Amino acid sequence: MIQDNILLRYQKLHQRIAGEAIRDVLDEIVRQSLAARMPLIPVQVACLLFTLARIASPGRIVELGTGFGYSALLLALASVESHIVTIENNAKCGKVAQSFFGKTRVGDRISLLFGDAISVLPTISGSFDFVFLDAAKEEYSSYLQLLLPRLSKGALLVADDVFFAGEMPDGHLPEPVKEKIIHELEHFRCFLRQKPYFLTSFLPIDCGMSVTLLTKHPEL
Repeated sequence: MIQDNILLRYQKLHQRIAGEAIRDVLDEIVRQSLAARMPLIPVQVACLLFTLARIASPGRIVELGTGFGYSALLLALASVESHIVTIENNAKCGKVAQSFFGKTRVGDRISLLFGDAISVLPTISGSFDFVFLDAAKEEYSSYLQLLLPRLSKGALLVADDVFFAGEMPDGHLPEPVKEKIIHELEHFRCFLRQKPYFLTSFLPIDCGMSVTLLTKHPEL
């Protein structure tokens, strides 16, 4: 019953933003994610992500953390001229995502790369107009350092779970891991606040989101 109610909330969103064919694919990703207890961005996060991408209309998007492909499809649907590069470290999840991309026309604009984002990012050429971070929380600062030279002026950086406190649906993380994540996220938030080339808003949605505008190119 709880999963049915959660699915219904996603379905209401999908009815507003998608045609029938891709709506069915999005619904199925949600069903499979819930059944497999896979991480899935909450409906409020999905609404904001879609809205930001629609307003920004970026040419090139990079997403760290594909999962089953839900947010990558949202981004492709929101920004009809964009190309999305999405990176996933879990090959099994990536294969599921790839199968879903293949069922949609917007999936043609999504390139899925397998591997750890810290290793994969340096292999990608070109700049990015929009970034969505939703991978290993303890690596957010490392991701940012790799991405910073690659951001176009006016780029948006959206990060999920920036106030993540180590609580998991199926139990607690080991204390050392939890402490590392909390510490690294604090460092990430401080970096966003302090740098003069960033304009950042922190939003109390789920485990917290940050939306950052690159106002000028940093002197690296």
